[in-house]
Amino acid sequence: MSNYTFTNNDGIKYKVLRKRPHYSYNADGLCDPPDYKGPKIQISTDLPPKREMAVMMEEVFHAFFWDVPETKVRRFCSTLTNILHKDGWRQTVINKED
Repeated sequence: MSNYTFTNNDGIKYKVLRKRPHYSYNADGLCDPPDYKGPKIQISTDLPPKREMAVMMEEVFHAFFWDVPETKVRRFCSTLTNILHKDGWRQTVINKED
């Protein structure tokens, strides 16, 4: 997965980076607050596919709904990941040179 950007509902542009957050956060992913200049989302590169899906959903969810508590975000994203995974959604890796 490459780095890319998206814009949330409030018009704030986020950059998604394939990079493990600093060890002090003890996290697989991290979303900057929307009031940061040039906010970023960091997603660890060494996650199993199902966990990677959940972490990506959690961090993007935070970018759109910053004030929702972490416990609610995790529960929602875990549930959605399990539903999608049971329904056959899987990561497809395409080998192509950039």
